[in-house]
Amino acid sequence: MAGRPSRERVGWWWPWARCAPSATVERQGAPIFAVLRHRDFALIWCGQVVSGLGDWLRNMALLFWVFSVTGGESPVATAAITVATTAPALLLGLTAGTLADRWERRSVLVFCDAARCVLSLLQLVAVAKQSLPMAYAVAFCSSAVEQLYDPARVALIRSTVPREDLVAASSLRQATTSGIMILGMALGTGIYFVLGPWVSFALDSASFLVAMLINLAIRARSVSTPKPGGSSVLREAKEGLAYVRGSAFVRSLLWLGALAMAASGLIEVVQLYLVTRELGLPEERLAWLGTTLGVSMFAGFAVAGSLHRRLRLEWLPGLGLGTCGLGVLLMAVAPSLAVAMAGMVLIGLGNVLLNVGLGPLMQTHVELGLLGRVMGVFRSVSTASLLLGASSAGYLIALADTRRVTGLAGVILMVAALVTGSRLARAVVALRAAPEVEPPRAAVSAE
Repeated sequence: MAGRPSRERVGWWWPWARCAPSATVERQGAPIFAVLRHRDFALIWCGQVVSGLGDWLRNMALLFWVFSVTGGESPVATAAITVATTAPALLLGLTAGTLADRWERRSVLVFCDAARCVLSLLQLVAVAKQSLPMAYAVAFCSSAVEQLYDPARVALIRSTVPREDLVAASSLRQATTSGIMILGMALGTGIYFVLGPWVSFALDSASFLVAMLINLAIRARSVSTPKPGGSSVLREAKEGLAYVRGSAFVRSLLWLGALAMAASGLIEVVQLYLVTRELGLPEERLAWLGTTLGVSMFAGFAVAGSLHRRLRLEWLPGLGLGTCGLGVLLMAVAPSLAVAMAGMVLIGLGNVLLNVGLGPLMQTHVELGLLGRVMGVFRSVSTASLLLGASSAGYLIALADTRRVTGLAGVILMVAALVTGSRLARAVVALRAAPEVEPPRAAVSAE
């Protein structure tokens, strides 16, 4: 794939091709959406849009339904939904990633969509019975299936997109995630209060059915080669852990991701106290910070996708972490909501740089046959860091005032950006200089 010429014939699925029978798209400087000229990636992206919107319909419906069932008197019951949807990433990340490495990736996507379609219908049963335990169990199972889905999707993207377009593909995927979040929260809230939870969960189920049909149209196959001697899942999981421990590159990725998620969990809690206690504003103004973050990330991914040819990936994660640190420091000293929003803009842009760097670097420099396991470990470590940051925020605020806690988080991010970011860059340079010593461990074919 990497050896294709700089100009590529555009397929029927690319709308610009309707202008002329021989339409072509220039690779250099192509806009972010130009990566959709790769048919299978376009299908994967369409599936992401459809199922992502369904996810937010379900997320908002679960939140409001649990709040309604408990009469708004049980914060623990409401928080339990977050625990049910977060715990699988912490508990099952490596196992799910190992299975994703063993199985054919397109089939994994189809199976996961079918399973989540059924699970969304089971939420209707929970609503009919007014059963919170059943709702929690179904949410846990749906999140568990997602842990298998995401590594398979990332590996399949690597198999369908040339290496030089991985940054654009990652930017489009992340920009789509940000856009879906902004639209999905509003859409999910409106549908719940206008049409009720029945419609919300039914539409969620329908979205997975549509996504399954889209994924069935993918032609590419990405299959790991069989292990000699019938290697067990446990043995392959240990192999993945050994690879993580022995790779300076992967260890640097884990440290960067862990620190970023720990700070994210801390800020998610602290920002409420910054708005209410330090700035003396009503709590609904917190929505302004969330909107600012979503818009800045959406715009940032769009710009990164258009400039992907000029980006030095090895420096982006460290630069992103440092930019997040500057934004956190600005929020710590913010005298007004406008300044706090400016800090949130920096945090959003930092997240863009972090993700645009981490995604393609992982896809490019991690062996395809181990990509699922590395992603599984990454998700587990990131989730644990997020929970640690969020859970420690309350204790830290009790020991010191909100601004000092926020400022400390910013300083830690800045130091980590200098130390871990430079280590990552050196590891990437070493990988690029090293010769290929192992054959690829995955076979890719197209029907």
